[in-house]
Amino acid sequence: MHSRRPAGFTNIRPRAQKLLPLLLLLVLALAVVARDQPAAAPDKPPTITVKLVTDFASSKPVSDLESLQPVKTTVFNRGDSHEVTLGERCTLWVRNAHIDGKFFFERYYQDKYIGRNAVLDIDPQQLGVGEHVLQPGNHRFTLGADGRLSSDDPNIRVAGSTLLLKLHPVTVYAVDAGRTGPAEFRLLPADIGLLSLDPDVKLSPQALPDPRLTHDPRTPTPKGAKQPVLTNVLSHQKQFYPLTVWLPANQIGQGYVLYPSWQAFHLRPDGAIDLEGGKAPRVAGVQVQGKDILLPYRKFSGESAQPRA
Repeated sequence: MHSRRPAGFTNIRPRAQKLLPLLLLLVLALAVVARDQPAAAPDKPPTITVKLVTDFASSKPVSDLESLQPVKTTVFNRGDSHEVTLGERCTLWVRNAHIDGKFFFERYYQDKYIGRNAVLDIDPQQLGVGEHVLQPGNHRFTLGADGRLSSDDPNIRVAGSTLLLKLHPVTVYAVDAGRTGPAEFRLLPADIGLLSLDPDVKLSPQALPDPRLTHDPRTPTPKGAKQPVLTNVLSHQKQFYPLTVWLPANQIGQGYVLYPSWQAFHLRPDGAIDLEGGKAPRVAGVQVQGKDILLPYRKFSGESAQPRA
């Protein structure tokens, strides 16, 4: 006895048997395509950003404060007057700061200087895992194998892939030593130099280094040549009236040194200035008032005597 199929019933088995080879070919084709696709690239670690800042709260780059403003006055003569420039009121930030002697805040293109900025982006693969040092001041931090930054330096803060180094302002006044009163009222224009000292150097009044020979951290010292012990940390040289410069704390060796007075000083992590730091010789008349350094100058005037006939 044969079962009777319902009306409209179609036997799909023969059709499925015909489609099966096609389905197998499709699966094999998809497998080949998937095999030939390149493997997904691993996520690239985030760029590391190093910022030289005024403070941790605002994270303001010190380069935003750079300013050079001429200070002028009017001189009155008999029957006329004219304007003269006394000097320049300058706010600068540390020059030649670098990480490991490889990464600099000054920008160059084809060995030509094109500018500088207190925000430095670094490829973590170029930086490398391990400990790194930011100079001047020997500020240490570590890049871990997991890509994390860390540091126990009191002037460093880490926020993700960003490292902040807090700088401190130092204002240098050249003042008239023949007058008394606040520094602003005794101010004189002066061509002042500021340099960092090699850690192993001890200043001696009898054997001072040549201020014309300075070290460029970007340029390796030629083999057999003696590396200069001074590094210029000023980006401009002017008749300062006065000079304010943002600097990293530096208690390495004798720290920083002012020229032409040759007064060395330490800059502590809290921004305090220490003329006794590193046992550098004290220069007579140089004073510290808070974050200010006062350099005494004396003005002399008169007429030269003419020989008699």
